[in-house]
Amino acid sequence: MEGISQGRQKLLIITLWLIAIHSFVVGFFLIFLPAYFLPVFGFEPVQNNFFRAQGGIFHFVFTIVYIIAATNLQNSRQLIIISVIAKMIATVFLLTYYFFINNIWTVLFSGIVDFILGAFLFYIYFVRGFEKKGIE
Repeated sequence: MEGISQGRQKLLIITLWLIAIHSFVVGFFLIFLPAYFLPVFGFEPVQNNFFRAQGGIFHFVFTIVYIIAATNLQNSRQLIIISVIAKMIATVFLLTYYFFINNIWTVLFSGIVDFILGAFLFYIYFVRGFEKKGIE
């Protein structure tokens, strides 16, 4: 079967890099944003930053996953599957949290962004044929 065109490969790489950048930025802010800025984003200041730091490190780990997938498409099938699953789980969690627990605008925004990025990655890789045709 004929491989995927260079243009579509670049689109997949760009998408994975955008997801990596998004994850890095979220992780960075979770770890380094001073607690007194939290109300700007809809959160209350916390006394203990452990869970913020843990969430930030989690985002950094996934940043590495997305970068590995973007830089080695030929061997990244499982990483792309994990990436789609991670984005969809994040979407469900964030939107559930927003609608049923606390209406924090940044949680809604993050849920929408995760959905868009995950759905686009799913579309490019699975619907548009990377999964079936392979990478050149």
